[in-house]
Amino acid sequence: MHSVHNDLHYLCVWVTDKVDQQSLYEAQADLMLHPEYPHKNSLWMFDEACECVFSNICMFDMLSRIKNFFPVNGTKQKAAMLATTNTFYSFVKLFCDEAEHEGIPFTVKPFRNFDDANAWLIDA
Repeated sequence: MHSVHNDLHYLCVWVTDKVDQQSLYEAQADLMLHPEYPHKNSLWMFDEACECVFSNICMFDMLSRIKNFFPVNGTKQKAAMLATTNTFYSFVKLFCDEAEHEGIPFTVKPFRNFDDANAWLIDA
């Protein structure tokens, strides 16, 4: 289950409960279809209730979608990925490393706590 919220400084994707490949794709689609997505930073939050039932293969599909569909005139600069459990932190760290390798048009960084992620996102 997921929800996308428009915070003052960024778009927030909250992911909870059982997380499979399809639910990750749906969360990404909802985020990318948000009217402010091309111009507003984002925060992905995987809470402690998340149950990981996907493989790392889906990360390559998610990165491909960003590369193929991010608007040329987009001004978004950052995406933070917050994971408090070791399982999800490992996934988001791998995702961020691969995002850098793939050269997506904005910086993606992993975090273990909200305060650090929030500070990084609102810092110009």
